[in-house]
Amino acid sequence: MLEHTSKGMPVLTTYIAKHTRATEANMHGGFLKIDDNSALSTGTDIVATSGIGKIVVAVLGGNDIDGEITVTGTSVNRETGAETGADTDTLTVDALTTDDTHTDGVGVIEHEFTGAYITSKWFRGAVTLSTTTLDLTDVDTYQVSFEQMNDRPYFTLDTLDITAYAVNTLAWLDCHIYALEVTGDKCNITPLADLELPAASTEANKYYRLRRGNIGKALIGTTDGFWVDLTLGPLTPGGYWEDVTLKVWTK
Repeated sequence: MLEHTSKGMPVLTTYIAKHTRATEANMHGGFLKIDDNSALSTGTDIVATSGIGKIVVAVLGGNDIDGEITVTGTSVNRETGAETGADTDTLTVDALTTDDTHTDGVGVIEHEFTGAYITSKWFRGAVTLSTTTLDLTDVDTYQVSFEQMNDRPYFTLDTLDITAYAVNTLAWLDCHIYALEVTGDKCNITPLADLELPAASTEANKYYRLRRGNIGKALIGTTDGFWVDLTLGPLTPGGYWEDVTLKVWTK
């Protein structure tokens, strides 16, 4: 939920009473690969399935990387929820994407891209990527959703903090906040701050507070945004964490 302090700083708060899912938790958005390492050229399309979000295309290899990608699918109007079938969005491609994605200190994937391509429209369900001008040999396709603070023209990410209760000595947590910045048809995805608590540093039946302040990342909410990935480990069925509160402070 969105709260406001007496100083007027917006706070996005997420609360998890008991975490039992054996997967990462996405807060205020998320980033999901929907097609991996595919070719895209005349007569060779990419077909993938999205939830509701924008489509991000990482162009990682090709023989001809100067041209256009047409994304076709059902678009969703962000203001009304109205859907338009067989809608299209065109991405102008002129360079390869740099993919610096890696695993962090506890083995969780940390996303980082420069010069990926992003649709201006939100899509739902099956999407088709096609081209008549490109010859690409390695394309990864993602769905992304992100928080834009109600499209505020300017806002600054200030602080990320978590309070969580470990109920098992094997418990660990890992958290990343990402910025997505858009310029034309391209976007950069950047990890801004990390919170890591390895199992070796936890005890059962204890509260843990982790915080990263003064992030100082300015974003343009009409195009840019952010989301948080929170991994509450181990990623096996069962409850290792309870009473988890995550807050993102902006100004």
